[in-house]
Amino acid sequence: MTSNKEYGKDAVKIKELETKAEKGDLDCFYELGKYYFSLLLPNNDKAVEYWEKGAEKGHAGCISFLANYYTSYYVDDEKAFMYWGKYAQKGYEEGIFRVGIAYYKGVGVAQNYEKALEYFEKLKPEHIKQPLKDIIVEIKEKLKGKENGK
Repeated sequence: MTSNKEYGKDAVKIKELETKAEKGDLDCFYELGKYYFSLLLPNNDKAVEYWEKGAEKGHAGCISFLANYYTSYYVDDEKAFMYWGKYAQKGYEEGIFRVGIAYYKGVGVAQNYEKALEYFEKLKPEHIKQPLKDIIVEIKEKLKGKENGK
């Protein structure tokens, strides 16, 4: 059980983070979101609010948390796709992979094999495992069939 003294320490820490965030410290938006998302202070709306503020300013951690949040916790495929796209734009492999999969499956965005392939080809070769290799072959066959009028 957590004592009032421990909650007091967290309240002081949160106040410090809020002050720093107001002054533009992007890492503080990230940390505040984690605090509010944690079991200690469960408040998902407040967590999302802080992560969105950080994401608006380009903080990769905030973008990643929002992408995962909208993928797994509060499922919103279009928002998840948007945040995975921002993560991919920053060059993160997970974002690139997730955007490719979204285009491949048509989740959160219209299905588009050309764009899926474009994203998969941006991945480092060592990150392309056999299941993804199979998907890439499948996409290339479908695109080839499309070109041949099938």
